[in-house]
Amino acid sequence: MDTRSYPKTKLLVSLISLLLIVAPLHALDEGPTTSAPGYRPENENAAAFLDSLDSAMIAVFPTLVRRERRTAHSYASQQLAVSMLNDSGLTNAKLANKRVDLGRLHYDSQWNLFQYGLSTVRQNLAGYKTDADYLMVMEILVPAGQDVFGVECYIIDREGHDMFSFLLNSHHQIFVDANLHATDSSEEAREDMLKAATGMAIAALQRQVEEAGSVDP
Repeated sequence: MDTRSYPKTKLLVSLISLLLIVAPLHALDEGPTTSAPGYRPENENAAAFLDSLDSAMIAVFPTLVRRERRTAHSYASQQLAVSMLNDSGLTNAKLANKRVDLGRLHYDSQWNLFQYGLSTVRQNLAGYKTDADYLMVMEILVPAGQDVFGVECYIIDREGHDMFSFLLNSHHQIFVDANLHATDSSEEAREDMLKAATGMAIAALQRQVEEAGSVDP
C-alpha cells in the first residue's frame, strides 16, 4: 500500500494491513480506524489507470452480494454505481450484462477473500468483448444478513490486469460513517443498506484517485 499520502498514519495503516491478513471475518469489526479511503495494495498499473481515467470508459458489472449460504447480484447497486461515476466527473461508466459468480461466502480473512475475488474476476473477465477501457466488479460482504462486513472493488483492464482494486471494512472511517446496517429484515431495508454501501464505495474510489494523484512521483 502506498502510504506516502498518509505519512502521519503509516504505522496505523501497517497494523490494519496485518489485521486484514490474519483476522477472521467475525473478528474484523474490532480495532483501530484510519482516515484512508480503503486498503489498496501497491500496483504498478495504477499510474497508467490514473493518467487515462478522465477520458476512459468503465464497464460496471452487476454487484455481487455475498452471503453465507448464497451469492446474489444487485442490479440496483450496479445502476447506482454507473450513475454516480458519470455524475462525479471522475470518468465515464456504462452497464455490463455479464454476471460474475464467486460462490458462497466462506468465513475467512477478508484479505484472502479479496485475493480470491480478484483472481476469479481476472480469470472470468480477461478478454471480455467490450469497447470499455476498464471493467469494475463490486462485491458486498453480508455474512449475517443485516450488516455489511466489508466491500471490495475490483478494477481491471480488458486483458485482466489489476489496475486499481481495493477493499473497505470497519477499520476505515468512511465505512464506519456510512452505518451499513439494515434497520429491519425487510427487502426494502436491505436494499437501502446495499445502496448506502455502493455510495460509500464510489466515494472511496474518488478519494483513492484524488489522494493517489496527489502523491509526488
